[in-house]
Amino acid sequence: MNKSRARVGPFDPLDRSHRTLKQRKGKVMKTRVGIFSVLAMLLAPLAAQAGQAKVVLDVHHAGCVLCGPIVKSTLAHVKGVTGVSVSQADGNADVMATVTYDDALTSPPAMIKATTSQGYPAEISKRAKD
Repeated sequence: MNKSRARVGPFDPLDRSHRTLKQRKGKVMKTRVGIFSVLAMLLAPLAAQAGQAKVVLDVHHAGCVLCGPIVKSTLAHVKGVTGVSVSQADGNADVMATVTYDDALTSPPAMIKATTSQGYPAEISKRAKD
């Protein structure tokens, strides 16, 4: 005798085929999570390379009272700079600017370009390398 069951709604609760679909979806999800985990582990060293760095710049022609704050403001507005301190002008009208920055976002040449465009040519300090 043929036993037929009546379907209840779109899914038959006694039909086991939907369970295998759920199992397949679960396996796909686990695979995706695994792939993203591996990618995160591979990309983590790249993120670790980017970080805080510090450079000391000799900024020339900055002997007036307002020059130091102008240099400081100019460097602070460079994207990626997180801190700036500027010394008092020496006898040659030069100041030393110590800049902390995110090396993934900016570089010393970008900072030198910014100060030079404001009329204060700069270079990486030779005193800082010693």
